[in-house]
Amino acid sequence: MSALCTAYWMPVYAFIRRKRYSPEESEDLSQAFFARVLEHGTLLEARRERGRFRSFLLASVTHFLANEWDRSRTRKRSLTGMHTQFATS
Repeated sequence: MSALCTAYWMPVYAFIRRKRYSPEESEDLSQAFFARVLEHGTLLEARRERGRFRSFLLASVTHFLANEWDRSRTRKRSLTGMHTQFATS
């Protein structure tokens, strides 16, 4: 697994950078992506008959970024709601 992560870290990082994230955010997101993939066993879902591994990996990164974006938006909304509650109480 370590060799696989090492081999694909740069393509994943470059893909995230092309999505206009800063270098620091891209590094953090790349690390978080590989941590999540290893933790959840996502790589075990890859099947040769379904296409190229790199395509599977980039689709996985796209879904991961969408989930992270949703999570960050949820946090911002909940923080805004908390400020509103405190202001009206």
